[in-house]
Amino acid sequence: MRKVTLVLALLVAGASLLLSSDCAGRSFFRRNPHLRLILTERPRGSGRARSLYYPVWSPDGSAIYYLCTSDRTQLWSGGSLWRVASDGADPESLASGPFCAVTVARDGQRLVLCTGRRAAGGRLAVLDLASRRMETLETSQSDLIDLAVGRADPTRVYYCSMSRGLYRISMDGSGETLWDAQVTWHFDLTPTDSVVTKSNIIKVSVSPDGQRIAYPGVIEDCAENDLFVATVDSTATTRLDANPYEWSQNSFPSWSPDGKKLIFSAQELQPGDPTIPAEAELWILEELPGAH
Repeated sequence: MRKVTLVLALLVAGASLLLSSDCAGRSFFRRNPHLRLILTERPRGSGRARSLYYPVWSPDGSAIYYLCTSDRTQLWSGGSLWRVASDGADPESLASGPFCAVTVARDGQRLVLCTGRRAAGGRLAVLDLASRRMETLETSQSDLIDLAVGRADPTRVYYCSMSRGLYRISMDGSGETLWDAQVTWHFDLTPTDSVVTKSNIIKVSVSPDGQRIAYPGVIEDCAENDLFVATVDSTATTRLDANPYEWSQNSFPSWSPDGKKLIFSAQELQPGDPTIPAEAELWILEELPGAH
C-alpha cells in the first residue's frame, strides 16, 4: 500500500505567525479580485437558510456537483444533491438525500455518494446520471463519512468509516478491503492512488498533477480561516487570500480539472460574534499560484 502523510503543521504555524497581524490590527478589507461567487442560497425576507458545501467538478469542468442543506451549520447535516453549471447557471436538484459526501466517477456518467448525516455517516451509493437510478453498494460498515474514486484505477472506490478506517472496494461492490485503519475522516488520492490526509478532520484536495494539496487552515488568533496550498513534499506553502468577506470560514476546496482554479464553500461570520456563520456559498478562486 502506498500512503502519503502530510506534515504541514510547522509550515502552517509559521505562516499563521506571520499573518496573525491581519486579525490584531486589521484596518481595511479588500476582496481578492480573482474570487468569483458561483452560487448563494441566502434567504430573502422570511426565506429558509440553505448552505452549499462539498463541491466537486465534473471531469470536463463544465458542471459542479454539490450538497445543499437547510441547516447553516453545515458540518453535521446531510444535504440534498444538486448540480450547477460552472458559471453558476441552471442549478438543478438531482436527489433529496441526505448525503454527506459526493465524488464523480472518471467517466463523468456516475456519482458516488455517502448517504446520511455527517454526524453519523452512512452507506455507499452510486447514482447513474442518465437514468437517475441510484444503487446502494453493500459494505461491511455503515458510518461512511468521505470517499474518492481511484485515479490510477477508476474502477475502485476508497471510503472512510469513522469507526474502522479507510476501505477500498470495486465499483461493482466486490473486493472490499480494509486499506488503512488510521484514516477515519477526510482524505484524497494522488494520481497513483496514494492516500493523502491532514490530521483527518480537514478536507484536503490533491491537484490533478499530484504536486499540490489545497486545504483550509486556521489563521492564528483569529476566529476565521483561509485556504492554503502546499507542495506534496511540504517544502513550500502559500496562503491564498481566498476569504470572500472580512470574516470568513472556508472549507471543502476542490481543484478544477485543469488545475487552474479552486471551488470551495465559504461562510461569512456574523459581525459582533465571529463564531456564528451565515449560510455557506460556493466561490471559485482563479489565477492560483503555480498554475500553468
